[in-house]
Amino acid sequence: MHSPSSPPSFSSLSSGPGESYSSSADSGNAVITATAASTSKGTISSPSLPISALSQDILVCVLGATVRIPEDFATLKQALARAPLRARQALTIRMQEGTFDAAVVHVPNVRIVGAGPGKTKLVGSLVVVGGVKGCFVSNLSIMCSRGAGVDVSGLGSQLELSHCRVADCDGSGVVAGEGSECIITGCVVEKNQAHGVAGHGALTNIVITNTKVRYNRAHGVCAEHGCAITLRGGVKVHHNVLYGLFASFDQSRIRVLHQGDAAVTNKANKAGACRAELGGSVELNRDEVNPYSQSLAKSSTSSNVSNFMTGRTGPKTSF
Repeated sequence: MHSPSSPPSFSSLSSGPGESYSSSADSGNAVITATAASTSKGTISSPSLPISALSQDILVCVLGATVRIPEDFATLKQALARAPLRARQALTIRMQEGTFDAAVVHVPNVRIVGAGPGKTKLVGSLVVVGGVKGCFVSNLSIMCSRGAGVDVSGLGSQLELSHCRVADCDGSGVVAGEGSECIITGCVVEKNQAHGVAGHGALTNIVITNTKVRYNRAHGVCAEHGCAITLRGGVKVHHNVLYGLFASFDQSRIRVLHQGDAAVTNKANKAGACRAELGGSVELNRDEVNPYSQSLAKSSTSSNVSNFMTGRTGPKTSF
């Protein structure tokens, strides 16, 4: 049974009569027409009819559907392969407890929801590419033995990562680039062999809130080649091997904000709290009464660390 706020289940789908949707799983980009409770193969009248029982040439993942792994599909890749290319409502993929292979998200408006970071585990790199919008991933853990745990790329690609653990990856934990957008909320990004969170490229935007970035082998948070990263309330960046915050090249920028009563803290990064160089900048909300701002300023090694107050960047100051 789904809560009122959750997307409708497959048995309660509703779509306008005569509407057509393209399925990525059908050869030749075949177009399949589906109405409220009927398909080209007949009428779906039983609310308990499992998706796996339907013919493979009809649009399985109709708009607004909820599918389950492993009950309806054995793998995440199989579920995504049957998703519509042009969805108006979110397809929800609910993953039960267990270990599953990660996959490439190539369709828009997909919600991937696990049973909890300690219960649902993705192995491999979760990739969002091709300008895919509206991807939401929550309540699971991700580990990748080759490369980044989460990789978002392509102009317009969007990912919201919520209450996930990204750890023990051979590369960085979370990487966004090439003009993509990534929101990280309530996550733990730790023990990765490169950066914790890394962004690169102009128009790339990352927002981090209530997240711990720690014990990574390079920088905690890294912005390069024009990327913009914003740290809001409750972000803790500590015990990373290099700098906690690092910005370099082509006006890359990291902004540290304060939101409500949640303080941003940064401590015990071996190389230092932050560094900005070669056109990069780190902007601090110095108006905030927070020991973090003072210690961060004192330990900075760059003249590109500036005061950030009410949306304005003050004169660059050497500490």
